[in-house]
Amino acid sequence: MRFVPVEKLKPGMILGRNIKNALDSTLIRNGVELTDSFIERLKDRGYAGAYVVDDFSRDINVPEAIPEALFDEGVEAVKESDIESLIEIAKQIAAEIIANKNIMPEMKDLRSYDDYTYHHSVNVGVYATLIARKMRMGARDLENICLAGICHDLGKTKIPQAIINKPTKLTPEEYDTVKKHAGFSYEILSDNYAISARVKQAVLYHHENENGTGYPEGRMAEDIPLYSKILHVADVYDALTSRRPYKNAYTTADALEYMMGGGGILFSKDVVAALLEAVPAYQAGNEVELSNGKRALVVRNSKLSLRPVIRLLDTGEDIDLSTDPSYLEVTIESGVTLKDDFVREVERLSEGVGGTLDSPRGEPVILVVDDMITGLMSMKNALSSEAKIIMVKSGHQALNYIDKEGEPDLIMLDIDMPVMDGFDTLAEMKSRFNLKCPVIFLTAMTGSNMAVRCREMGAADYIVKPVNPVYVRERVKLALGDEDDICR
Repeated sequence: MRFVPVEKLKPGMILGRNIKNALDSTLIRNGVELTDSFIERLKDRGYAGAYVVDDFSRDINVPEAIPEALFDEGVEAVKESDIESLIEIAKQIAAEIIANKNIMPEMKDLRSYDDYTYHHSVNVGVYATLIARKMRMGARDLENICLAGICHDLGKTKIPQAIINKPTKLTPEEYDTVKKHAGFSYEILSDNYAISARVKQAVLYHHENENGTGYPEGRMAEDIPLYSKILHVADVYDALTSRRPYKNAYTTADALEYMMGGGGILFSKDVVAALLEAVPAYQAGNEVELSNGKRALVVRNSKLSLRPVIRLLDTGEDIDLSTDPSYLEVTIESGVTLKDDFVREVERLSEGVGGTLDSPRGEPVILVVDDMITGLMSMKNALSSEAKIIMVKSGHQALNYIDKEGEPDLIMLDIDMPVMDGFDTLAEMKSRFNLKCPVIFLTAMTGSNMAVRCREMGAADYIVKPVNPVYVRERVKLALGDEDDICR
């Protein structure tokens, strides 16, 4: 079985897995031969693609985390806000995951745009349970965290669907409306005494960030419940890998890179580490491109997440990238099935950002200030395809640049510089130029004190070095004005 993006589906292909419609009835059944009309229906309804079976991929097994019938039952209960059913379904999902201890599920996005919210809720419940299992939590905790995941977005029933599915950027007022959903979800569960207080608390705080920039209360790491930390990671990961009317999907590998880059800033490092153990970086049945120019299908995962067993498309030869000596230097370049040029609409996880992506000069101008050439080059390599990069090595040079050339669209400012550090440089910029553009601090230090100091200085964000290119690109786009919530 292999996954084929909707734009590459062809008449005559044999469907390998059922495709459901928004009412959870089967739209196209497993084993059906695709026709032009079937393919057009999938395109029109916003499906990402489909699993197909052919001789080349017939032996590739794509395991599911839970049975399809149980998943469908969960989706239906979410649609109806049937809390009593959800409690029982959460117990069944947890039992399935406990019984299948070694499974690394392949949860490809086979949803249409219309049924995203309901499927997303069940997916988050499954991912959260998988994460909790990797963190060695007990059976009761797994049931609770699964229930919290399934229920975390129930409050979105009180948010206008026109906002949830808006294909363009949300206005500040619309985004404020979306942020109310966590509180609404809590209210729906609050009077049900069969639900643990920890579950209700997890739902309320699942958008809190480690550095205090989340909502509804802006809690710091030590004040965020563990259940909420797990939900936050599961929620954002599934949102990143999902296709929506306003964004394409990340590949699994790119999504994991983003999560790693946000570890200790947005997400708990321990929870991200558990996610990396729970899900494969490259999913079976997906086509990938290798650094030697060859293309291949992922057959199955090995003990090394980034080094799966692959099947070369040109020869049909199976290669274990984790052990084959002739492929030790070969890496997977990209997951081409759902590759996206780093989508613009990522969850707005920082507060108080401004600016615009539509620079009057054309492409955004980013001023990078770092006394280390390695730091400058890493930012240039990560961002040169996104913007015009100006590199200077000191606070004084940065001040001179702004004095002569004017304010850039964004400043990325290393904190630990000699003579004039990043904090002093920003203070001087504000004093001399009445600075309006957003600023992202770059630092090798983490912790609540750093987050508080950056916030006090009015920074839009801060990024911990060494930088992760995927994460940097998204934080920069966010600071430049992309305020859409990927989890809406």
